[in-house]
Amino acid sequence: RHPDLLDGPDRVTVVDARPEWLNEDRFPTATRVLAEPLAFAAGWRASPRAGALIATHAHDLDQALVEALLPRDLAWIGMLGSRAKVGRFLMR
Repeated sequence: RHPDLLDGPDRVTVVDARPEWLNEDRFPTATRVLAEPLAFAAGWRASPRAGALIATHAHDLDQALVEALLPRDLAWIGMLGSRAKVGRFLMR
């Protein structure tokens, strides 16, 4: 559970294709969407005030989501990862 993110005034949507991770215990106040993240991102009609936080279980999925979302008109895009992971992303 991530109380700082989920208990704020903003609406949060969590997208995951794994039902065992996408549950009310982990994300009690978020809208939960059971879907492949890349498919969701492709059809996401986000407001220009919206942001995206990428925190997946796979580096290749993180990379694909970053590439899919960077051209979008979003207020911000963030990603969780180690310094080594960020360094690899910056080199690409």
